[in-house]
Amino acid sequence: VVNKLQFFQKMSRTEEGPRVPDWTTDIRVASGWCGVDCQGRAKKVVVRRILNGHEGRGIEIHSMPEDIPHAPLYTRYIPKDAEYRVHMVGREVVDVQQKVLRRTVDPETANWWVRNTANGFVFQRQGINIPEDVKTQSLLALRASGLDFAAADVAWNRRRQAAYILELNTAPGIEGTTITSYATALKEYIRTNGH
Repeated sequence: VVNKLQFFQKMSRTEEGPRVPDWTTDIRVASGWCGVDCQGRAKKVVVRRILNGHEGRGIEIHSMPEDIPHAPLYTRYIPKDAEYRVHMVGREVVDVQQKVLRRTVDPETANWWVRNTANGFVFQRQGINIPEDVKTQSLLALRASGLDFAAADVAWNRRRQAAYILELNTAPGIEGTTITSYATALKEYIRTNGH
């Protein structure tokens, strides 16, 4: 799952796999995703120049077909009302955080398309509303991956009432109570599965 192309290929091969954004390696297909939707908003394409990047490295967002560069992977941009990180061990969700804009960052100038620490986003655990489909899609992704544990980055689209798996992290940055949650869940997982 570290390689984003292999991740999307693996997720797409399973019958009961998770919901992921449309993806392609064909620049012509990606160019066709650009344009304007029925409400006059620009439709965007996520260009991934680096397949093994993290923290948004190698990601570009384009809305004009002529601006799309050659790259190894393209995904259709999912308009999102929220983005979550769902931590899982075995078949259980052990923690959920929402990516929120740091209070010191101006929301008018923030990059809302790529929600990472470099763009001023942090993880928040308290006072968040987690749609059930966010957890459901995350667990489907973990099962499809064959991993014992991972953290899913998940986009939530309120209008569609749908969650989309953007990626799985096999070495997510963890701190505070998330460390305790992982430690407890991993001990139980090892105890019950004999690993």
